[in-house]
Amino acid sequence: MKSNKKTIVIISPSKKYLGGIYHYAIKTALELKKFCNVKVISFKKQYPKFLYPGNQNKENLSVLKIEDEYAILKWYDYFSWKNAIKIVKNHANLIYIPYWTIILAIPLLFLAKTSKKHGIKVIIEFHNLFEHEAGKIKKILSSLIINRIVKYSDLCIVHTKENSEKLNNLVKHDVNAITLPLGPLNDFKHLENPNEIYDLYGLDKKKKYILMFGIVRKYKGLEYAIKAMKFLNKTDYSDYQLLVVGEIWINLRKEKGLIYKYGLEDKIIFINKFIPDGHILPFFKIAEIIIYPYSSATQSGSLNFALSATKPIIATTAGGFKEILKDQVNGLIIPPKDPHKLANAILKLIENQELAKKIAESGYVYFQNNSSWNTIIEKMLNAIKII
Repeated sequence: MKSNKKTIVIISPSKKYLGGIYHYAIKTALELKKFCNVKVISFKKQYPKFLYPGNQNKENLSVLKIEDEYAILKWYDYFSWKNAIKIVKNHANLIYIPYWTIILAIPLLFLAKTSKKHGIKVIIEFHNLFEHEAGKIKKILSSLIINRIVKYSDLCIVHTKENSEKLNNLVKHDVNAITLPLGPLNDFKHLENPNEIYDLYGLDKKKKYILMFGIVRKYKGLEYAIKAMKFLNKTDYSDYQLLVVGEIWINLRKEKGLIYKYGLEDKIIFINKFIPDGHILPFFKIAEIIIYPYSSATQSGSLNFALSATKPIIATTAGGFKEILKDQVNGLIIPPKDPHKLANAILKLIENQELAKKIAESGYVYFQNNSSWNTIIEKMLNAIKII
């Protein structure tokens, strides 16, 4: 029999595929527990193997833990979806479903539709409306799925104004949606001394690092960062290195060709592995500059790490960066796919340390004033009227 206490069931990615969306789902669950009961239903088998380029078993690399987690969902197994619905029916007043990929559209749609049928409120959180680098056919299919899943929602959450406008333009019926900032994920237990990162990952303490952090994919603009380093290498600041940290999910043939062509073999460092939670912030701490040369984006969870580390940031106008970063105030904003502008922005911060410090400090103030989980959760629950 269902308890009178309010209970929310959160659907989560598998912990085997640790990344920003898994962390965000579990962190959301932990924050919601301050207000109500929470159970998590996660994927046991999330993707077909050929669609997942990651090569590490990450199951034990996260410090985020939650009780009442049921790892039962399988992307291909209708009966696992039915078992999840049994838990939802028996316990939940509300189901919270993150949407980030069309690959999982069918099970997520089933969970939303069936929960709604049983009188359970449904929140759909959109991390991406369309997958990065999605082609025309995939975008058409995504549009159809999004229209269907929104139909069964009581509330939709997006994380940028740009995505809010896209959602309203995309959906052919009324949608109840709110825009909430991404809550911070940087309250892990970190290395006590960030300098331990140098020894753990074989980095040179005498070098200065320009950091790109996160899974390496085409849309994140590594090609343009490499081309920017070509210009930087011709200046007096050749002691700066580009540090690329995160699993590589693309074929680097083109990027490696550029590195060899420009003679940058000792200027670009790759750490091709998933980074444990407690090592993330220290990477930002040892960097001089953080860059986001994205050609397209929705938002970036790692941006909160950059802001909280009090580091100067360079980002493109892609996606939600421009909603958080104001040019010359708490970041430098450049056009996408423009290595000259990226190189000039890097040089500007190197040569004007006063500006770099001002941008870094303003970024930290922004983080402090706009990253309250309590505020995010209260706005969400007020919008859904669950408490």
